[in-house]
Amino acid sequence: MRKKVNTAFLILAATILNVILMSLLFLVAYGAYHLVAGRFFSPGVNIAILFLLFVASVAATYFIHKTFLRVILKKTRIGKYVHPALLSGGEAQKQADEPKT
Repeated sequence: MRKKVNTAFLILAATILNVILMSLLFLVAYGAYHLVAGRFFSPGVNIAILFLLFVASVAATYFIHKTFLRVILKKTRIGKYVHPALLSGGEAQKQADEPKT
């Protein structure tokens, strides 16, 4: 039962951190765009660029999160603390095969 609670907390924390990271990336990118080139384009182009910046911030957040999880999985035995369904197939099997200490 404890693993399921840990898994729920991990998913909740990861979701909150992803939203915060995405917001920060978007605001920084939009601020830089507005300072450098935002005044030179029409409102229609600015809306299109705003959409592209949002999509780019979502993609960047995904790759940062994926890289961070890869590092965490290599450095810790997270399988002891979370439900195995959360881990990818190969990582879950690898941690299951390791002897318990």
